[in-house]
Amino acid sequence: MGCYLCVLLLAPRVALAQPLEQLKQQAEAAQKQQQYPQAVTLWQRVVKEQPMSADAYYNLGLSLHHQLKLDQAVIAYQKATQLNDQYGAAYINLGLAWMQIGDYDQAQLAFAGAIAAPNQTADLADTHTLAHYNLAILFTRLGNRERALQETQAVLELAPKFTLAQELLKQLQDP
Repeated sequence: MGCYLCVLLLAPRVALAQPLEQLKQQAEAAQKQQQYPQAVTLWQRVVKEQPMSADAYYNLGLSLHHQLKLDQAVIAYQKATQLNDQYGAAYINLGLAWMQIGDYDQAQLAFAGAIAAPNQTADLADTHTLAHYNLAILFTRLGNRERALQETQAVLELAPKFTLAQELLKQLQDP
């Protein structure tokens, strides 16, 4: 009986904590490969390890958003903006999620947050351009043509070659 106890006490631990950087790399890879359920699981582990990481919450939000788990994505994006109130991309995606939910007031506030934050480079355009463009879409959906035109013009002042805004402007100018 004493030997059995010794074996238990001396047995090596099998489950060692995975290094955080490796975990982040796996989460990013899963996200890039559009394996969003796996990415969510991995980002949740990163968030548990780094609860003050706005980037981790933002990426968790992205993976949830891609699965149309919009309520959960909103919570993750909100946490990212609480941790970093200058996180323009998080505000933009928060606004997009609110739009998909149908809460245009919250979407408008989120896009305003992106405009208030320092302008940052994003994939398609900088964050201010994207925020104004999404506001133009929002006002178009609300039937507020004048505000949609104003926002579209703001986009084109920031990025004159932004094709989507050029097309939207044509649609808004046609009677």
